[in-house]
Amino acid sequence: MNRLVGSVFVAVLAVAFAACSGGGGGPRCSLEGGAPLLSGTGTWPKFRGDPGNTGRATVEILPSDSGDPELLCGEDGALCLWRRATGGPIVASPVVGSDGTVYVGSADGKVYAYLPEGQEKWPPLETEDAIVAAFALDREGRLYVPSGDRNLYIVDSDTGAVLRSVNLGGFLSAGPTIGGGPKDTGVAYLGTLNGAFFAVCPNAVARWGQALGAVSATAAIRPDGALVVGGTGDERRVRVFEPETGEALWGFSLAEGLRASPVVDSDGTTYLADRSGSVVAVSVDGTARPGFAFDAGAPIEASPALSRDGVLYVADTAGRLWSLDSSTGDVRWVFEADGPVRSSPAIGFDSRIYFGSDSGSVFSLRDLGESPELVWAFATQGPVRSSPALASGADGTPVLYVGSEDGFLYALRL
Repeated sequence: MNRLVGSVFVAVLAVAFAACSGGGGGPRCSLEGGAPLLSGTGTWPKFRGDPGNTGRATVEILPSDSGDPELLCGEDGALCLWRRATGGPIVASPVVGSDGTVYVGSADGKVYAYLPEGQEKWPPLETEDAIVAAFALDREGRLYVPSGDRNLYIVDSDTGAVLRSVNLGGFLSAGPTIGGGPKDTGVAYLGTLNGAFFAVCPNAVARWGQALGAVSATAAIRPDGALVVGGTGDERRVRVFEPETGEALWGFSLAEGLRASPVVDSDGTTYLADRSGSVVAVSVDGTARPGFAFDAGAPIEASPALSRDGVLYVADTAGRLWSLDSSTGDVRWVFEADGPVRSSPAIGFDSRIYFGSDSGSVFSLRDLGESPELVWAFATQGPVRSSPALASGADGTPVLYVGSEDGFLYALRL
């Protein structure tokens, strides 16, 4: 980063931090009443589903193959259980609570909540600009809503009432994550497009802020609680922050900016896929892991997914989904979709992978080890850049929720 750009970022951060922390005489950060990220079988509480951004489902029921993708939504035997219209394109990814309610934002600036059967839970909540990022749910039922109007809203997920909000000084295009450690329970972490990354306490007061490049990727939380954060603009470094103080522990330089969210394995290894198409594995000490290498040869904007048995799934804008050995980066197989893929893949319990394409399709693949098998493809009427959420629907039925730029939220039978 050059000196002028760095000075601008620092100035932006100072103004934003002063505004959201109340300046010298405003309220102070309090962790009282804070709750960690929601967890549990059948939930999908944030973008990529868990603190490490792995994209793994917690739905343990094996899916059926009985749904027909050619039938209209809601017809007997249809793959599509229901769809609901919003007032604008949906690029945000849905989240799902413990009662099966699915929440999603739309470019019309509204927050929508639907019960598992498709009924509206409460009237849409309106913000003042487009919503393009996923929400986050904590264990007390609070919904953290990032909006393009620069505000992070904390909403009662039962009623849709806004409990509190904080203006972070920039467009919010990446979903938050929520801390659950002994010193950061209930703290929300997220960045802005104008170059700042914040820790926001449960009382909607900023705990700390750091100057970064534009942030449009959701931070990952390592097993030790440290935060992995990347920028998308001229700032091509991924940083790891100590959660309580915001101290930078280390940085790692990339060939291009990071639009895909970092993915963290159980041993602390972080996988980074940048816009040049390169994927790197970084050890907990901030050094590249020897023996791992992969280049897709096309930009990567979708976040990778990491299976429990060590398979890394990476999608690129050339329309390919790659299956990689997470130890080496060696290619296991590649699937050619019908258009660029910016929808981050999600992993089911039965070696299935789900993702969307810019051509409007949603795909279900089965990983056979050395090759993929197409299980079904479902057509929407607009690009699918929203990433699937895999969760329990009505009567515990496993369901895939995904948005499309045709303005509909879809509930598909798994």
